[in-house]
Amino acid sequence: MSDSAGFSEFVLNGLLNTLCRGDALVIPGWFGQMHLEDPGLGGLLNPSIDDDRTQVFFSAADNAAIENTGVPEWSSSTGQIVKWISFHDRIDPSTSVWIGNGRLAKPAELANGDDFQLDTAAIAFVQGLAAS
Repeated sequence: MSDSAGFSEFVLNGLLNTLCRGDALVIPGWFGQMHLEDPGLGGLLNPSIDDDRTQVFFSAADNAAIENTGVPEWSSSTGQIVKWISFHDRIDPSTSVWIGNGRLAKPAELANGDDFQLDTAAIAFVQGLAAS
């Protein structure tokens, strides 16, 4: 089954250009949004009824991995099952760039009034180079 988990082409190209050309990849912030199903490329499909974006902060990378600091939180105004989080570089959907999508390890079943906390948003890289 194919899905849209992972980084956007914008981020992947930016990382490669940073590593290979010395160009700076600037992402002004990370803002997460809850989704009921796969958000798709662009991170806009299947949003939660509660479509507010919440800022996510990260610690310094170590051992080719990084984790969020603090605990981003969303409030639920209805019963729903959240399965995905999309990430964008700004809170305003009209001016933001999609960073990527992450599938929750376990879907979050929320009732009206529940708060959902993203305890861990970890990113890790597996080293590898290909040449032909």
